[in-house]
Amino acid sequence: MLRGLSRSTGVLSRSRALPVAILRADATPAPAQGGGGWKKNKGKGKEKEEEQQDTRGTANVEKIFPLFANMFRRPTEKIKRSPEEVKRASEIVGRYNKKMQERHALKHKEFSTKIRCMWEAIYALPPSLREAAATIDPTPLPYRPPLTLTPPIPGFAEEEEKARAKQRSKL
Repeated sequence: MLRGLSRSTGVLSRSRALPVAILRADATPAPAQGGGGWKKNKGKGKEKEEEQQDTRGTANVEKIFPLFANMFRRPTEKIKRSPEEVKRASEIVGRYNKKMQERHALKHKEFSTKIRCMWEAIYALPPSLREAAATIDPTPLPYRPPLTLTPPIPGFAEEEEKARAKQRSKL
């Protein structure tokens, strides 16, 4: 069963609460005056029903659901591993987690050190300059093109600029 899809409740997603009947081919919208909701066609006007399905742009859930569920199905048999393989895998995972935690701690330490040094430098200034040093400069950094291993294609930038100008003129 797919997460979030429930056939018994007739709801595709809890967040959207879309009834499955909307997507079924045998459902048509009820008239605006009476009751609202979706009514089932009882064999009347099969041609009309097919036309309505095409205009709604929806497909038959009963045909799509098994295909969709089959795509995301988990394998039924478990992979059998020896105790040595399980032990080795758990050691690898443990080492990976430890290294990732160390890396995160190192980055956090570097970042907090930089912030501490910044504030120490600001407090080392005379009081008249502290306010100016503590304000954020909103000017954007200058553009630096990314480094590449290949040289630029001659004339590419001009063609791209022409295409952008043409696109802007359409808007």
